[in-house]
Amino acid sequence: MKKDFFAYIRTEEAELKKIWKNSIFTFDANILLNFYRYRAETTSTFFNLLEKVKDRTWLTNQAVQEYFNNRLIVISEQEKAYSDLKEGITKHVEDPLNNQRKHPYVGNELLEEFKLIASKLKTELDSRSQEYSKRLSKDDILEKIIENFDEKVGCAFDEDKTSEIYKEGDKRYNLDIPPGFKDKNKGGTRQFGDLILWNQIIELAKKEKKDIVFITDDEKEDWLYIHKGRTIGMLPSLQIEFNKLTNQKVFIYNAQRFIEEIGKLSKTTITADTIDEIKTLREENKILFQHFDDLFNDIEITDDEIDLNINRGILYLADSEGWAELAQLGVFLVRNTTINYRNYGFQSLKRFIESRNIFEIKYEQISPNAKNVDTAYVRLQKK
Repeated sequence: MKKDFFAYIRTEEAELKKIWKNSIFTFDANILLNFYRYRAETTSTFFNLLEKVKDRTWLTNQAVQEYFNNRLIVISEQEKAYSDLKEGITKHVEDPLNNQRKHPYVGNELLEEFKLIASKLKTELDSRSQEYSKRLSKDDILEKIIENFDEKVGCAFDEDKTSEIYKEGDKRYNLDIPPGFKDKNKGGTRQFGDLILWNQIIELAKKEKKDIVFITDDEKEDWLYIHKGRTIGMLPSLQIEFNKLTNQKVFIYNAQRFIEEIGKLSKTTITADTIDEIKTLREENKILFQHFDDLFNDIEITDDEIDLNINRGILYLADSEGWAELAQLGVFLVRNTTINYRNYGFQSLKRFIESRNIFEIKYEQISPNAKNVDTAYVRLQKK
């Protein structure tokens, strides 16, 4: 029974240890792109762990292609997130404070203290924004990726093989056969990106004759078996297909699980802040796609429905994270954009989330005086 229905049976702990110790790790493009979104400390930790298992890491050609297709976009998004937050501080903090008529009973000393904190925050945000701008020409993260994966990238399929996969994809997607059918509304050949990646992972297992662990922070139902909101693992149908074609097993885990397991395996201490950041980014991206999936799949959607989805995403984050004030900044960033919601509303909300993350990450780091911002704000409100 275990042999025939292995995809439906929970993997035992002893086997899991062997998997983490012996399998080949291959990474999705989103893992590489997230290096630009993490704090420097988290990215450094991830690269250090990759070094621990460098003889068992591999990138599919498709993942690398998608990374390069999106690298400059993500860098620009991060730069814009810092810039947007800086502008928001000017509009929603400094400008109101500079209007003395709105708070004539607040002492100048307290006002200046609050302005100083805002000014230092803006200076730090400006510095971080410039760091991302420099990456457009000299990218330290790209250099580390090349260092870790040089000579460890698969070949692209030739034209005949690619055409064969496209034809197969048309048949599979019409029947909602995974992986990748959730992307069928992208149209053109872009919809087959996941299917090409899947076939390249299969070829890797055939060549190396080893089990594969696929690391991704995407949580899509055309890859994962999700029951009542809980992720169980890779879809059984995919596991069975993979085993039939390669005589090997395939597993899927997120970045958080990877650093936890490799940390234990290599006896490397992973800080709680690092784990929390990786987890938070994954969960917020999940929220983002959850509220915008239907929005961008249906071109007949109305502006009111777009507004509703934007508000749901912002309010969810505000309620769950306690960032109601910053959520208002998010509303400002989304609603005051001059570009079309259908094309850019998603990116605006994404920048809001990234701005919120930047504010949260840097809150304790900017200067010792920044720790007094809450106290100063409370005192200001009581005046």
